[in-house]
Formats: sequence, C-alpha cells, structure tokens
Amino acid sequence: MVIKTQISRKERLAIANNIISNDRDSDYLVNQVKKLHNEFISLAKN
Repeated sequence: MVIKTQISRKERLAIANNIISNDRDSDYLVNQVKKLHNEFISLAKN
C-alpha cells in the first residue's frame, strides 16, 4: 500500500528546504509567502 511507504510529517519537515507555516493568522501567512518569494527572486538573479 502506498501510504505505508510515505515518510512521516516530521521526516518531511526535517528535509524540507523551505517551510510555510499555516498555523497563524492570514497576515502572518502572507508575510511568509512574500519573504520566500523574495528569496526565490534573489536566488534567480544570481
């Protein structure tokens, strides 16, 4: 069964390069998205 072969949330978070948390208000979420977007734009310029 496919689900048995998937890694746990803890393991996914441990190997993730970027994480956007969705456990606070929408303003916080928007700020996280903007920050990450700006980081990606910066990386793309280099």
